[in-house]
Amino acid sequence: MSLSRSQQRTYHALVSAGLEILLEKGYDALNVSEITERADYGRSTFYLYFTDKEDFIWSILRDQAEQLDAYILAEVADLDYPQREFRAWEIIFLQIEQQASFWQMLDGKTSQQLRQRQRVLLIDLFERNLSAGNFQLPIQLPPDLGARYLVGTASEILEYWVNNLHIGTAQEMAKLLCDLVYK
Repeated sequence: MSLSRSQQRTYHALVSAGLEILLEKGYDALNVSEITERADYGRSTFYLYFTDKEDFIWSILRDQAEQLDAYILAEVADLDYPQREFRAWEIIFLQIEQQASFWQMLDGKTSQQLRQRQRVLLIDLFERNLSAGNFQLPIQLPPDLGARYLVGTASEILEYWVNNLHIGTAQEMAKLLCDLVYK
């Protein structure tokens, strides 16, 4: 969906307000009325951009994943394997570490549905990057299988780590993941 500047401002105001509430009160307490009140828009404006609360959160997760993917590709463009892969994972872990409170809030049944949707999106992003040769694995796997392997492994480690940050820094966790996958 292509948005005008005015629509982009409205969208970002709604997203900012919703994220503030999410971090203050948690996912279950997040509601459309409070989002629109804080953003200073009517409820009907919310529904021009999102179908419901879950769609709102999904939009944030999808946009974040796509922006992070683009950022990572730019950051690692001049690196070779395996430094490129390590730096990409390091960026991912640093991003998750900065947003740990957000990820910790997503722990209910609906949150699990959102995480499943995110997993599908991440598999698609990883598969595209493996197919395009942007990243590689230490063994030859079809991109669809390699993407599932990477997302499955990383998702489990990231989900555990975000709730147990004391086990290691972002850099240490990126190194651990790279040691598991690339050695």
